[in-house]
Amino acid sequence: MDDDAGTPAADVSRTSFDVVSADGSQSADRPSRDVALRDLAAADRGPDFLGAARCGTADVLLCEGFEAWGASSRNWRTVFAGSPRPMLEVASGRAARGQYALHIKGLNQGDNSARITRPLPASLSGHMFARAFVYIDMDTPLANFEISTVREPRIGRRFVVGGERRGRPVSSMRIEWGDGVTSVHSQYTSRSPVPVNRWSCWEWEFDGSTKQLRVWVDESKVIDITQPTWTAPRFEEITFGYRNGHVEPGGYDVWIDEVAANDRRIGCAR
Repeated sequence: MDDDAGTPAADVSRTSFDVVSADGSQSADRPSRDVALRDLAAADRGPDFLGAARCGTADVLLCEGFEAWGASSRNWRTVFAGSPRPMLEVASGRAARGQYALHIKGLNQGDNSARITRPLPASLSGHMFARAFVYIDMDTPLANFEISTVREPRIGRRFVVGGERRGRPVSSMRIEWGDGVTSVHSQYTSRSPVPVNRWSCWEWEFDGSTKQLRVWVDESKVIDITQPTWTAPRFEEITFGYRNGHVEPGGYDVWIDEVAANDRRIGCAR
């Protein structure tokens, strides 16, 4: 899918948990660290990693848990594409951690999106990790979709994490990248199904120096590839939300919580 910056929405920092609706109102992966993270996760309610809000103690460079969105929304820009616009809100009722989460709901329509985006810390310009808790409330997405994008906006270079079905029984985890110069985009779809109807923890690593691209779901690695011809973005901007690539019968209903970015593995337990 070609990336579309969409149309910036109106200011979303009006009041706490204000709804943005359709009307506009550094090191390689270290086994010892993985073991420590798995052990911590096992003591933390098993594979679900749910519970209290933890951004305040996560010790990462960027973390947004949507618990104080009235103040933290000033750090983010909301972007929509497609008509009618999907609904985007920060709401209670189905949070992975704490009380609130980002909620996106779209109708049965083609290419459309509702996302939040912000600048990344400069220290993540060439090698970064990002994480999001994701709840896809449907049996399996039929269309290809995006959950997060890392971009170098000035030339369009980007890296995308999402899913794609493409003739398979269920949607599978997928990454996509483009150089922003030739408009040629490459992608890799794993055999690992996209988790649905439950909270799951997605983490990904982009290493521009080694050309390595990795994705974990609930601490299990599902994508690990090297792309010698890939030119990494400068990782200036990160986006979270939902972008739907084609018609999705019945629409989509997605929740995202405790998104984070860091220069080392984040894991699901913190």
